Amino acid sequence: MKMFPSLSFVIFILLKPVLFVSGQISNSTESPENVYVKLTFKIPTSVGQPGRTIIKLERGDGSPSQDVLFINNLDFSTRVQEAYTNRLTVTTLVSERIVEISILGVQSRDAGMYTCWQDSAFNFLSSLTNCGHKLTIVHKPSSSYMVLNPFIISDTKIIKKESEELTITCAIRCVPVCDVRWSFKAFNALKYQTFCSSFSSIPLDESHTLSLRVKRTDQGTYRCTGSNKHGQAYKQFELEVHYISTAVVRVNEKPHNESVILLVEKEHARLQCIIDAHPAPKLAWNSPTRVLLLEEGKPSPQVSSRVLQNNYTSSYTLNSVQCEDIGIYSCEGYNRASSVEKKIFIFVLCPPSSADIPLLKLEQNYVWDVSKVLNFSFVIKAYPEPNVTRVVSMVDSSTRTEDMTKDVFITKMSTYDGRNYLTKFTFTVIRTLDNKDINRVFTLTFQSKYFTRELQFVVRPRERTILNVGVIAGIVISVVIVIFTLLTIVIIRRKSACSSRSGETRDVHVPCHSTDQAETNDDQRYTDVAGTSRELYVNAVAKGRDEKCRPTKATDVYDTCTQDTDTDEAHYQSLDVINTDNRTPDQRNTSAEICKTTV
Repeated sequence: MKMFPSLSFVIFILLKPVLFVSGQISNSTESPENVYVKLTFKIPTSVGQPGRTIIKLERGDGSPSQDVLFINNLDFSTRVQEAYTNRLTVTTLVSERIVEISILGVQSRDAGMYTCWQDSAFNFLSSLTNCGHKLTIVHKPSSSYMVLNPFIISDTKIIKKESEELTITCAIRCVPVCDVRWSFKAFNALKYQTFCSSFSSIPLDESHTLSLRVKRTDQGTYRCTGSNKHGQAYKQFELEVHYISTAVVRVNEKPHNESVILLVEKEHARLQCIIDAHPAPKLAWNSPTRVLLLEEGKPSPQVSSRVLQNNYTSSYTLNSVQCEDIGIYSCEGYNRASSVEKKIFIFVLCPPSSADIPLLKLEQNYVWDVSKVLNFSFVIKAYPEPNVTRVVSMVDSSTRTEDMTKDVFITKMSTYDGRNYLTKFTFTVIRTLDNKDINRVFTLTFQSKYFTRELQFVVRPRERTILNVGVIAGIVISVVIVIFTLLTIVIIRRKSACSSRSGETRDVHVPCHSTDQAETNDDQRYTDVAGTSRELYVNAVAKGRDEKCRPTKATDVYDTCTQDTDTDEAHYQSLDVINTDNRTPDQRNTSAEICKTTV
């Protein structure tokens, strides 16, 4: 007998892991939250006395079981566990051994397995068959129990660039378990308004995980919906895709998939660059020299009938194209997503013509030296590059076909100055030109793949040098005349030094006399010339007194010839009126000697 409690304990331990056998559950109830729920338990008659029956709750979430109600086996009285005192109401039918538990405002935490246990006098718990109740709290799907991962607030917008990855997981807690599905509704990228009328289901490997490699056609609204037999709930977000497509180029309204375009000189070319993009791009045209030709900030789009075809167009017109317009033109477009560029090589077909380049223009006339070979260079503007196929000359109605190996020699240099429409030619006349070739007209035939043109020039001999000698002689004669004129002016100015301010020249006759008297007479005589006494001295070279003193014209430099009254000695003095005496020393000495001999 002493061994019995230990054996009972062992049996209890062995039985405890199999508490939830199917025989324990006799009833099952499903109920939403916040409603009145009644659970019924029928206590088996086999329950012995004394002891008690315990109703426990196993939530099945790993938490310990919890006692809910205690029933006394003797009088069938009940006691509610303190945690449930305010929430449970217990009714018993002793005759039928039935216990009813009413739960007010049932919650999720009340869900689980309610089972009956017999507590014997030896504190040994044993489960009671057919005495249990399963309570399931059913949840009508609600967005508050739905989670999007990464976290996204419902009805917000996500912006992705084309080719980026997007993975969103949707989870919702609901009983019974909800079926989770993703659906999609396309949007118009231009106005960002609904383009399709309803959502369409998205086939996914895992129904609750949305996984995309974003394309422009993926733009729209995405909705995750959880549903069961009680209803459905959803969360959604908007996906905006930023992208920019490869540019499409049209020339004169015709699409050109090739990167090379041929035009004919003087044609008009309207270049159009079309780009499908969102958001609106900036478009620009660049010239072959990378000079910005045109830039448009937000051109107006042309929306296609299909979603996400927002075609933005930029146009540039080349009026009357020339060879100079040959080169690479590029259209650039860029927005927040990326940038694109489309290049086209425009070739302009031009007939041969003379390029307007200083010193290299094909002139109408060329001159040759009789003793030298006629040789000159010129540049021809043409595309494709031409060749000289024939040279013909004519003088006095006589035509001659020049042999391009014996008579003339022509060389050429392609892509002159780095331009593929310029070709430099050098023309040399090998045969000797003579008087029979005066005013000979040369005609050169230029031929390319698309054009044939003839250009002409005339040759003449250089003029003889006699003409140059005549010109030089004329220049020499002109110089001599100028020198003679200058000398004449100098002589006249020297002879007119004694003239009045009006230019009059006076003959002066001054007799030899005393110094004082000479000064007085000079002052009186020439006051009208100088305007002021002592400002101008007009003197004459005296060769004698009275009739012996010869009259002479006043010059720039004048001599004074006087006689000392005491010694009767002649004195000579040279005075410079304008502070300049241009006479030589011999001339001055001669004047002094004359003065001495005549006094």
